[in-house]
Amino acid sequence: MAVSYRILAEHALVYVRYEGMAGLAGGFRTFDAYLRDPLCRPGQKQFIDLSAVTEIERDFQKLMAFQAFKALQFVAPGQQTLLVYFAPTEISQIMANLSLRSWAGFDHVAARMMEDEAAAMEFLGLRGKRISELLAQSG
Repeated sequence: MAVSYRILAEHALVYVRYEGMAGLAGGFRTFDAYLRDPLCRPGQKQFIDLSAVTEIERDFQKLMAFQAFKALQFVAPGQQTLLVYFAPTEISQIMANLSLRSWAGFDHVAARMMEDEAAAMEFLGLRGKRISELLAQSG
């Protein structure tokens, strides 16, 4: 399993990409690295790309622990974090739905699952942009 992230500071956006087997240990490590990144800021929008996920770890206790840890990090006075799970495949939609359930009741996080990139970008306030273009522009 590979999980990576890139902060696109000029758009206040974090691009997270899961590939292959989506395991929680890699998610924890990558999220911890993100929190230590000097470009990490409260309220950054999150585009979580699940399009290349082929299998998911189904340890619901670990998933809830991971989501609870993330929720604590997203709490910032006057900030709301927008999360989009880009999930165009059946397996990615299962993963996104599991994650979405864990955000219920957190008013400081607005999370959605989108099958369409244009809709995902619009939700994040980046109408008319493509994630591939933003990644290429950020170097």
